[in-house]
Amino acid sequence: MSKEDKKQEILDAASELFLRYGYRKTTLDDVANAVRIRKSTLYHYFNNKEDLFRMTVKTIHDQLCNQFSEIIRNNDDLQVMLVELANAHRENMEIVRPAKEVLIGEVSEFLPIVEDIFIETKESLFNSLKTKLDDAISNGILKPFNTEIAARTLWVIIEEVFGFRPLFDKCYQNMIEDPTLVFDFILRPYYINA
Repeated sequence: MSKEDKKQEILDAASELFLRYGYRKTTLDDVANAVRIRKSTLYHYFNNKEDLFRMTVKTIHDQLCNQFSEIIRNNDDLQVMLVELANAHRENMEIVRPAKEVLIGEVSEFLPIVEDIFIETKESLFNSLKTKLDDAISNGILKPFNTEIAARTLWVIIEEVFGFRPLFDKCYQNMIEDPTLVFDFILRPYYINA
């Protein structure tokens, strides 16, 4: 197995363990045991537990960002794009649903370690959404409006309505069942031929 393959195997195991037991309870011994190596071997790949956690989160975020960027890039229809983004985000949140108690309980502990990764990912998504909205205005599909604010607002809606919020609050259930209604309500006033 190549060094890169082994590193990926370690990241996959660490991801599973961090999601199951949280940052605090997952040890480097746990990760080493999961991939059948010595703990000392982990230090050939990562400086410490914090470094392993950062790389785990970065890997997951890169995968998500690539998925979302592909949805944005491959959809000319804004409504379809937003619905696909919302559905993809909801599906990804379902994966971490079992870990929500652990993650929420430890957020103040691990957020400083990975906050810059979250910010970088969001900025990339904001810029992609803004570009898509700018293109729709340039192509005469939408009336002019502040696309930066719109892109940020749309992403907040995707995160809140289709992310963790429904895990806690069932009042969002109708909206997540049909995301088209949400985005139609938001964008309809801006369509030129609405």
